[in-house]
Amino acid sequence: ADWAIKTTFAMTDKIPEEALTSKVNSSFPSILNTYQHIYQWNKYYLTHLQGGSINISDVEAPLTYDDLKEELPRLNQKLRTWAQENLPDNKNILLTGWATWPVWMVIMQIANHCTHHLGQILTLVRQAGYVPLQSDWTDLILYYLKRFPQRN
Repeated sequence: ADWAIKTTFAMTDKIPEEALTSKVNSSFPSILNTYQHIYQWNKYYLTHLQGGSINISDVEAPLTYDDLKEELPRLNQKLRTWAQENLPDNKNILLTGWATWPVWMVIMQIANHCTHHLGQILTLVRQAGYVPLQSDWTDLILYYLKRFPQRN
């Protein structure tokens, strides 16, 4: 998710600032609100993965785009570090939040949820008039091909 979030922020950096907060017809009122939603849920999940407890309504997201651009990748790095250090030994431990799930399912939900909303942001950016380049796409296979070049 680090790569996809950084790629999406790089894309939204290319649109006019007012497009980030303009009202849109989507799951959230603006692109900024969509980023804030991703942050809130990732923070919620990380808190529970680390053994804490928090209600989603108590998670405060950064208020500005610039703060989110700094904090969301930092939060995702913490998630990745937690997963690298804990997932192999703890994948079947049950977590209780608004449901009781094994850790591996929570990790899958984090990835799926983030991917879903990053795709929404890409669509909203198109609607704002920016035509995304292939380098703006967040298809995982593009990351794999860049990270692990293939020989023909």
